[in-house]
Amino acid sequence: MNIEFQGNSRICYTVQNYDECLSFYEDTLCLKAVNQWDRSADDKGVVYLVGQIELELLKGNTNPTANNGEYLYIQVKNVNDVYAKLKDVAPVITPISDQTWGHRNFMIKDPAGIALKFFSLIN
Repeated sequence: MNIEFQGNSRICYTVQNYDECLSFYEDTLCLKAVNQWDRSADDKGVVYLVGQIELELLKGNTNPTANNGEYLYIQVKNVNDVYAKLKDVAPVITPISDQTWGHRNFMIKDPAGIALKFFSLIN
């Protein structure tokens, strides 16, 4: 049996500090929401397009993914510029460095503790 996938796949995180996370993703990373809702104080969410992945943040009381070894791996045009922008505004988990497989990358945590690793291909 073949499974036919349709539409975009999405990574979802439930975060307690929803407004702080929105500010980080929109003001610091300059992402634009492709969908957003605010039905009540406890029913809020937003979807961002990050490359070809949809990232969904939901307001909630738990964050089951933070610190479980999971991270979002994001390719950018110039990782050095991104590192210079983020290193002083978000906790750095791993500083920028070249990898033997041809990536230059670094990892930070967003305000909810979600790990984000940014990379560029080494020319």
